[in-house]
Amino acid sequence: DDDMLATRIRDAVTTEKTVSARPRRLGRNRVFRMSGLSGVPDLSRTEFPLTMAAVAAYSESVEEFYRRSLVWAVRDLKRCYGACKGTIQMFVHARVSVEYVERLEPFALSLLATEMRNVG
Repeated sequence: DDDMLATRIRDAVTTEKTVSARPRRLGRNRVFRMSGLSGVPDLSRTEFPLTMAAVAAYSESVEEFYRRSLVWAVRDLKRCYGACKGTIQMFVHARVSVEYVERLEPFALSLLATEMRNVG
């Protein structure tokens, strides 16, 4: 049933985004596996429009994942270690690849500033 599969995806994504373990990327294939449609041929997938819409809505790009991972890292650092110890430690703790640091650093600095204002 299409509605049941779409609900399964929504529930699985909600669970994935609220667990305390390190976030994992919700790529298109992973979201498909959550629905149970990963083995269904592409032509048959058209019979599940709600599920396909949910897959499209919850699939995230690498950059979206790293942004979510940074938010998680800031929250985790605050929970585990008190105030953030600096941008570099945040990136190391989030296990973000060095190649993404330079591109995402302006976002991280902005996020840190916002989080620190919320703490203070």
